[in-house]
Amino acid sequence: MRISIIIPVYNSEAFLKNCLLSICHQTYSDFDCILVNDGSSDRSGQICDEWSKLDSRFRVIHQTNKGVSQARNTALSQCNTQWITFVDSDDWLNEDYLAFMVNETSKHPDAEIIISSSLTHYGDKISEHCLMRNAGCHKFDNQSQHVINELLEKYKIMAPWGKLYKKSIIDRYNVQFPADVSYGEDLIFNITYFSCIECFAIAKSAIYNYIVRDGSLSKKVKDTWKTNYPQWVKLFDLFQAKNIDSAI
Repeated sequence: MRISIIIPVYNSEAFLKNCLLSICHQTYSDFDCILVNDGSSDRSGQICDEWSKLDSRFRVIHQTNKGVSQARNTALSQCNTQWITFVDSDDWLNEDYLAFMVNETSKHPDAEIIISSSLTHYGDKISEHCLMRNAGCHKFDNQSQHVINELLEKYKIMAPWGKLYKKSIIDRYNVQFPADVSYGEDLIFNITYFSCIECFAIAKSAIYNYIVRDGSLSKKVKDTWKTNYPQWVKLFDLFQAKNIDSAI
């Protein structure tokens, strides 16, 4: 089973090589890695080109700077695999990450998304495991409210990384990242996707390494009511549509 890995790239030359090495060294090798160079002004585009020449599984799309949402949407339009995963260009994967995730699709054939555990790194000093307690396949309904609570508590609904998405769901319902939103676009994508599915699976062992760096957009945007309200309204609408009483 072939997997598409989508990586939006923008001025990340200092971290990109480590990210791509972690993908190249995956024990599960049947993947297609799409690098979208979103108008980088550093050597990121050149690094992408170098990798595409070294390994045929890596291909590059160059575009003028349009933002991370448009970069991901561009890559989505070029995928023809059954499953898709997203990786940020400054993060990296454990070498058995894809193998664990693919194994989950076999264990849980009804699952329409696989959600992995993660390890968050704060600079070079502090790392925090985010291991999911409720491994297995679950229905997205009121009976799994305790599991949905955990997804919220550990911010697993907020980001596209650390997940396998079914491409057929994305195509059938035209699930896209909102290009006109600069904060919360990942949450909106996930809410839209979750509203289209019934089953999800949690892979307790798969580890995605997420890096928190100074200057990231999530640090620049203030945690204000005005910023977060539109996203929480959409989340409430999702729970209402799925007949979930109160997951927050």
